[in-house]
Amino acid sequence: MAIDYQDMLEIFLHRMLYPIVHNVAYDLYRQHQNKQPMDGFHKKYQEAERFGTTDRVYRRAVKALTDAGLVTRTKQGLEIKDLDGLRKFLGNDIID
Repeated sequence: MAIDYQDMLEIFLHRMLYPIVHNVAYDLYRQHQNKQPMDGFHKKYQEAERFGTTDRVYRRAVKALTDAGLVTRTKQGLEIKDLDGLRKFLGNDIID
């Protein structure tokens, strides 16, 4: 139970302290590392709600990551295109 609390606190702090682009990238990285069991939603507005934002802001964040060449859109959702670039984008916020 304490581990779940620490994970929730880490996610909460990231969502409060960082911009939405960073949070989407961090979420994708956590999914890649299998540290976050929850998969994304199929509808973009639900995914945006998960980040506490509107669909429009979420789409802009995804577009910024796509334009930077870090992620790509597929039928299954977002996938990491450049893992090393994503790590550099996240900076010191990732712990392996």
